[in-house]
Amino acid sequence: KRNHYRKIEDKFPNQEERIEENNAAETTSTKHQQQQQKQQSSRPTPLTIDNYDDVQPMWKEMESRVTRRRSLTLAERGGVSGRRNVRKSDEDVWLEAGVYDSNSDSDIKSK
Repeated sequence: KRNHYRKIEDKFPNQEERIEENNAAETTSTKHQQQQQKQQSSRPTPLTIDNYDDVQPMWKEMESRVTRRRSLTLAERGGVSGRRNVRKSDEDVWLEAGVYDSNSDSDIKSK
């Protein structure tokens, strides 16, 4: 019977082993928290520009191109408004080609 109890005791950790395991778990969680804090603090802060002279020339040029751009009037655009250069779908091309204009009854009977 004593051997049986010893085998059972070997399966379960004693009080000292439990304390060590808890301490190890606490240290890993604190290490994880410390790593997260380091990552948050190491993130770059956004650049604040107080003076327009601090803006890079490339961005100044881009801004001037956009703000100086003159929009076309409706007459200059030829009456077209909205998106341009939109590709026609296959169905639109087929409609223009007259695929849908054929008599569907005669097509079905001929097959």
